[in-house]
Amino acid sequence: MSMSNSKYLLHSALLLIAVFLSSLTACRSTRPAAPTVASTTTPPVKDTLIAMSYNVENFFDPEDDPNKRDEDFTPDGSYHWTVSRMEKKAERLARVIACANGSNRPAVIGLCEVEGESAVKVLAKTTGLTGNASPYRHLCYPTPDGRGVAVAMLYDELKLELLNSLPIYVSIPDSNLVTRDVLYARFRVRSTADTVHVMVNHWPSMYGGASASVWKRDYVATRVRHVCDTILAADHDAKIVILGDFNTTADSPSISDVLGAKVKDNTSTLRNLSADTKDCSYRYRGEWQTIDHIIVSSALCRIARPVFSVVKFDFLLEEDDRYPGLKPCRTYLGRRFNPGPDNNGGYSDHLPVMVKILL
Repeated sequence: MSMSNSKYLLHSALLLIAVFLSSLTACRSTRPAAPTVASTTTPPVKDTLIAMSYNVENFFDPEDDPNKRDEDFTPDGSYHWTVSRMEKKAERLARVIACANGSNRPAVIGLCEVEGESAVKVLAKTTGLTGNASPYRHLCYPTPDGRGVAVAMLYDELKLELLNSLPIYVSIPDSNLVTRDVLYARFRVRSTADTVHVMVNHWPSMYGGASASVWKRDYVATRVRHVCDTILAADHDAKIVILGDFNTTADSPSISDVLGAKVKDNTSTLRNLSADTKDCSYRYRGEWQTIDHIIVSSALCRIARPVFSVVKFDFLLEEDDRYPGLKPCRTYLGRRFNPGPDNNGGYSDHLPVMVKILL
């Protein structure tokens, strides 16, 4: 075994131990004491947890990082990406977050395709649309991705208390799989004291063909399933939310078999909610499909099945100039900046997805 593989396996083991210990702590701290008199038992507090997943399409920091292949997204690069364009896009993404569920904004938002912490900070700050300070805090770790593309998370600190977070490495040293880490965070819901585990994913794309690249998605699925099993071994009632851009549909074996996230199955440990609506989150060559998923553990389905939806506002769509119908209003058309219907730029090539979970 090479030295790099040894270090990788050791680090992976330490990460899983940290998740395991976190689960034990959550299990001990959230288990209620038995009431002494049944008639005086206080009914549990109920609240709705809103979670969103959004691939924000190359939300880059325009500064050139010499350690990343990010030159295209700089003022002098092929996309002519500037501070002004970044700030305008942040305002548009913040508008989506603000409108997604009316006044009850998402408590946690998983983000895909952001260039590290500097870009996420801009978006987190911009979400204070009313002139008040933003309630959102951010999580983002350095990524092994060559361009610096990472996953990140925004969470509303007025609704959630962050207990701990860490990156779950999924790249394989000495192989051709170098991809985004999975971002793990454990929260306490302030209104109900529930502990919730959240994982943000951005699985390898189908570049090179679906069959040629499926082993990469299978491997990431195996890693995520291992973490879930570790958490559930400590607490079989653990509340887990897995979300992100999986670059494959709900019926693919990577999700349904390897990860074990089933659709329309009330017996599986992990349940994929994305088939609960006919709306789709992504359009490829004129065909709508959903590759952005939200998966929950069975414990989050006990009170009621969470309500999954695709955030599909009219302002997020524009006419497709190649195929009949509408498509997401993306930031770039090839390497040409897309001004969008109102001449202020596009949003993303994905539509966000959202879930309402009754706790």
